[in-house]
Amino acid sequence: MLIKRKTKLVAKFTYSLEKADETNITHISISPEPDWDDFSEFAAQFIGDIGAEVRADDYGMDRHQVDYELNGERYLLHYEHYSQSVWTEPQ
Repeated sequence: MLIKRKTKLVAKFTYSLEKADETNITHISISPEPDWDDFSEFAAQFIGDIGAEVRADDYGMDRHQVDYELNGERYLLHYEHYSQSVWTEPQ
């Protein structure tokens, strides 16, 4: 007898979004906090969760950025190493 099993991927990160009142910046609180090495994994999960498409990425010495498109609009997802800050904003 052949048993088929469904595999469900479990998200590594949980996160919440907090829109800043005076700007177009949305702060992202993440648990566990991604570090320098696994931010790209968080970015892939986040982009997939919201149904966006990556247009470009730039992984620099102290800051990472991912350029993505959602519903015809372009955004940047930022990670700043020294402050451990993650945010997104429209371009």
